[in-house]
Amino acid sequence: MSKALVLSLKNKKIYAEKEILLGGEWVLENQNIEKGKLNYEIFHSKSNLKVNRKQNYIEANKIYQELFVDLSKELNSLHSVNLSLRSWKIIFGSWLKVFVNICYERNYLISDILETNEISKIYGVKNEKFKFYSGGTLEQRFQAADHSWNDNLFYKIIDYFDLPIQKDFLNIDEAKSQNLKKGLIKPNLKSNILKKSILKIFNLLKIFIKKNDALITKTGLPFYYEKFFEVLHFQVPQNYDEKKINYREFDENKRLKIKLLYGKEKNIRNFIRKNLSNFLPICFVESFDEIYRNCEKNFPPKPKFIMTAYAWEYDVNFKFYTAKKVNEKTPYFLFQHGSSYFTDDFVQNRIEIETAKKFFSFGYNKNKIAEGFCNQLTLGKKVTNKTDGNLHIISTFLPARIFQYDQSIETVESYKNIFDFEKKLDFNIRNKILLRLDREFLETDRGQWYFNKYFKNFKEHQIDFGTNNYHNNLKNARLNLFFYDSTGILENLIYNIPTIGIWNNLYNHVEDEFVDKYKFLKEANILFDNVDALLIHLKNIWKNPNEWWFSKNTQENIEKFNSDYNNKGNILSLLKLRKKIMHNLK
Repeated sequence: MSKALVLSLKNKKIYAEKEILLGGEWVLENQNIEKGKLNYEIFHSKSNLKVNRKQNYIEANKIYQELFVDLSKELNSLHSVNLSLRSWKIIFGSWLKVFVNICYERNYLISDILETNEISKIYGVKNEKFKFYSGGTLEQRFQAADHSWNDNLFYKIIDYFDLPIQKDFLNIDEAKSQNLKKGLIKPNLKSNILKKSILKIFNLLKIFIKKNDALITKTGLPFYYEKFFEVLHFQVPQNYDEKKINYREFDENKRLKIKLLYGKEKNIRNFIRKNLSNFLPICFVESFDEIYRNCEKNFPPKPKFIMTAYAWEYDVNFKFYTAKKVNEKTPYFLFQHGSSYFTDDFVQNRIEIETAKKFFSFGYNKNKIAEGFCNQLTLGKKVTNKTDGNLHIISTFLPARIFQYDQSIETVESYKNIFDFEKKLDFNIRNKILLRLDREFLETDRGQWYFNKYFKNFKEHQIDFGTNNYHNNLKNARLNLFFYDSTGILENLIYNIPTIGIWNNLYNHVEDEFVDKYKFLKEANILFDNVDALLIHLKNIWKNPNEWWFSKNTQENIEKFNSDYNNKGNILSLLKLRKKIMHNLK
């Protein structure tokens, strides 16, 4: 029987349809549907399966790499500059890669649905004057999950391909992405005041900046270790706040000067090239000249090198400054800051790897650019678990929808696992739960919708919406339980505190080279892919998880997993790092 494909519930004409297929669970976000009012099924994309995931990585990367070169040339011409490809990659590479991923995944989804279902009609919403662009690059992560932004992107794609199916896209007034933040959580005033006081002191030290000081910022090193590392380079420690930028207005005439060639054939490559100029952030076009001209203010004018772990991704001023300096041959070093590097990279071309002179990983060093360092996130930190403490459960974030595959499939599976786990858990253990959720579950409509669907059974005192000190949670826990492949698991393996991870299809996201490493943790009952098996193990170890954790078998498997992948460091590691950097400056 044929079905109507629904991409948005804002189009009320769908209620006349007898058989409905929703494009994914994300269609239901923020919506309350009365039982019996709508007869629907939810489409479950297979784009997240390893074979499809890998192929999508490869195909999307081809589109990105070709487009990146052409856009670099166009922006050099538009702004009368002569930046290298490497410099442009620092400025817009990450944004462009994610944009290509988003378009590729949305098109893949539509194609997959049409190939596997008999679709009679497509329902959605649109606004012909919708503003897809943003000011900076951070907004892209919110846009990718925003319903208005996605509704209009789906309309653009479907309209471009002129599919031979009836279409009903309702005109609505939403001309830009909706404000996702509510600001319901008040920060911990005590820690906030202390942090501000410390940073004010460091801001006073700006008078001591020398013109050739290294720019060392947002490295992932614990605060005082980062400052010590600056001292090792004979410079006064600094704090570099992200600079607020007042973006100019959208200029259609200026954007018409960006000429990206595209063919007549209807495919996602040509769609992206045809429409890209309307999606580019203001910082790349209208505000480029001003940002580029002023980006060196408050930074060392001639740094001996630049080093970061986080600033490259969203700090627009840092991007421009670094691109300018790299164009002047300043060495640029990056740190690893998450668990998915290398293991979840089916195409080894992350922006960090392609732009850094050296990429200092948690331990992996087989890549010609990557050099094994240590898990710098854990330096100087010591955590001991509490033998009669909580069951600390850590949930994954909200679905980001920024990849070449439908990430929301895995995310929703994780939420369902938590729901199922809590329901089946022994009463005595259940009373010891502390569930750690991201602030978005309370601060956004979308987060609240997922919370009400999957986490409403947890009592109020059992939930931490990111307001607790995370390390205090670890110290007060008997056992830590991650429902996704988190960087926190790597950190806990360094702290050597009882930790378990669980997610479906255990090796689906893991590059083949690293599967054997993950098997060490599975053999030690640290990783699970089944809630029932996890519950049995938890019941067996709950009274004394340390006995299992510090057993010979568990410790040996942890050591095998960590070896040359997740190294433990100490203060001497910074001295060795300084030596490596000095060697690379020659």
